Amino acid sequence: MIIIEFKRVLKESIILFLVLVGLLIAILTTDNLDAYLAPVFEIFLLLYASFTGWSIFDKELNEGAMEYLLSLPVSRTRLFFIKLMPRALFVFLMLLIYVFLHSQFRFPSLFIIFDFSVFYIAFFFVSLSLSLSLKSFIGAFLLTSIISGGLTLINRLLYLSKSDSSVCLQANVPLVIFPVLFFVVFQFFDLKPAISFNLKFSLPAIGALLLIVGITYFFTTGRWCQYFLTQKGHIFRVSCGESQLMKEKDRVSKRFPGCQLPLLEKDTFLYVQERKSNKDEFPIALNKINLETGETEKLMEIPKDWYIMHHSIEKTGIIQGENFYVLLGNFAEKKYKIVEIGEGKINEIPIKYNFNKKTKKSLYNISLVYVSPDPLCFIIASDEKLYRVYKTGDVDKLFYAERLMVWKNRVLVFNETGMTLFEISGEGELNPVFQKKGSMRKLRRRFGSIFSRKALVRDHEQGKYFIFCLEDLTFKEIPMPYSPYFYLERGSRFYIVWAREDEISVGEIKDGKLVMKKEWVTSIKPTDGLRIIRVFSSGVTIQNRKEVETYLFE
Repeated sequence: MIIIEFKRVLKESIILFLVLVGLLIAILTTDNLDAYLAPVFEIFLLLYASFTGWSIFDKELNEGAMEYLLSLPVSRTRLFFIKLMPRALFVFLMLLIYVFLHSQFRFPSLFIIFDFSVFYIAFFFVSLSLSLSLKSFIGAFLLTSIISGGLTLINRLLYLSKSDSSVCLQANVPLVIFPVLFFVVFQFFDLKPAISFNLKFSLPAIGALLLIVGITYFFTTGRWCQYFLTQKGHIFRVSCGESQLMKEKDRVSKRFPGCQLPLLEKDTFLYVQERKSNKDEFPIALNKINLETGETEKLMEIPKDWYIMHHSIEKTGIIQGENFYVLLGNFAEKKYKIVEIGEGKINEIPIKYNFNKKTKKSLYNISLVYVSPDPLCFIIASDEKLYRVYKTGDVDKLFYAERLMVWKNRVLVFNETGMTLFEISGEGELNPVFQKKGSMRKLRRRFGSIFSRKALVRDHEQGKYFIFCLEDLTFKEIPMPYSPYFYLERGSRFYIVWAREDEISVGEIKDGKLVMKKEWVTSIKPTDGLRIIRVFSSGVTIQNRKEVETYLFE
């Protein structure tokens, strides 16, 4: 019986086989037409795979011999494989021949070998599954194309950073549900109208297909966990699977694989920490992205269980000359080290001190705030303490403060007596340059860093607000209705942001007066209980997990 089936498959395949041979000869003997004929050759191969699968019971159905076939003293399982094996052998033999010829002659193609092979096998098995549902081969081929091509397109849109081969494989492997379900339903096949078989096979198959699409969508990268506003006002958004640069609204300009969380932007470069996913709190690498070209350079791999210490997603790490410095911490081992990266070299300075003696929370409140180049030493700050670290790893505790503000080599300290501005010398010594007594408190900047040239200060006894410049030491009163959400200096301009419920306001200090720039009610609603307002050097973002609203500073 299986010999008869081999002869039948050979007879059914002879016309398509001759067409394929003719196309192959034309490709190999012509110079100008091969670019057009090679893709046609691949399409005919897909037609061949699809027809060979679909015609598994075509002869019996057309000749009315299906009842005789089913009455044979052969189990449905054996019958199925007797019909399947010769066809699968011919189909896979043709694929091997194509792969060999393609590797030898390197003729043009629509797909790379791997992608085409995946499509080819999928077309065979899906068309086979439709053999008892559709009487027309053209209908079966078109439906197979829609199923395989449609799932591939959906995966391409959902996983933009993945390679074409990964997307193709991920989309077509789940289609194995079609031949498996067809085999199960064939065990109970009878000669009732086709609609009876379709109810048993097609509806569960469609349900399984929708389930596959739903699962794929659920695990997609579309849930953006973070938005970063670049200095040029472009959106850099991050998800668990990929990161994207958007220079125009809803239009992706550059794509970067992986979860690339921004640390620091300098000129056209964005320093990022790469994580396996947003849910994984440990970074796996420190990278530098060129925002103009999209090139990504891996600066170093992060050792297991080590964090990058940071206060803000916009101000983490320090660039000194050609070198980039970053502070790493290991909570489990209670260790810290400063990493110097420059000119293809990585230098690590283990710190001989445990900053995290009490709670895990303090681990995230530690930042490298200043690098003194000659002699080399570092200033590390938390919200409450300031430390000096030498290149030997030795540590000096400088002082305790309620809150800190840092600008270049100056540190503004707040405590119960007032505020004091210190200047860090080349040797890392602290020299006081300004002092203001009273109940002075620095206003917190939510999701902001401790780095700023100007600090917004409130005298709690008098209820007045002041702006203090760490550079020129000016101290000016600013009338203000209530405490802001965030404040930031951009060039010579000083912006203040307020946020109450859905109401967002942006003001600017001009000539010692507050001028409101924009007030609006945000359309961004919380998703999963999350809505974040962040202020960057170029503007304001209001985000949830699906969308973002921006306001760019002038």
